[in-house]
Amino acid sequence: MRKESGMKKPKLSDLKSIHEWVRDTSNAEIFFVSLLVYPLFAALYSWTIKTTGLDNYKVILTISTTVLYIIAIIIMKNSQTSNEKMEVDLSVIKNHSKSFKKEYIGFSKLKEKDPRFSEKYLKKLARKYPSELIIASFNKGNETGIKVLKYHQLTMPED
Repeated sequence: MRKESGMKKPKLSDLKSIHEWVRDTSNAEIFFVSLLVYPLFAALYSWTIKTTGLDNYKVILTISTTVLYIIAIIIMKNSQTSNEKMEVDLSVIKNHSKSFKKEYIGFSKLKEKDPRFSEKYLKKLARKYPSELIIASFNKGNETGIKVLKYHQLTMPED
C-alpha cells in the first residue's frame, strides 16, 4: 500500500494565485521575500550547474538567471490579466456613455476615443458582459455600436 506524502501536485491555479500575490504586494514586501527565497534558488541552481558539468559558465549562467528572475518579478508586478483589462475597458465604455449622455455609442466613436477598441474587441467585450452591453444598430440602422444596458443607473443622481 502506497503512503501519501502530504504533498499535493501543483496546479495552474496555484501559479495564478502567486501572480496575484506578487501584483498585490508592495515593492518592499517583494524585495524582502526575494531576499529569503533567492538564496535557496541560487544554491539549487549552483548545484545543478555543478552536476551538469557547466562549471566554466557558472558566472554567466548565474548572472543571466538573476536578471531573468528580476525581469519576471517586474513583469508579474506590472501585468494585468485579460479579465482585468476587460473589466477596466467595460468601465471605460460606461464612463464614455455617461460623458456622451447616450446609451448607444458607435464603434467609430469608441475607436476615436481609444484605438484599442476595435469592432472585434468590442463584440468580444459584449459577449463577456451580456448583462451590461449589447451590440446594437441605431440611427435608423446606419450605425452599429454598443448599447449600455444599465445606462439609467449610470445617469441617476445618488442619494
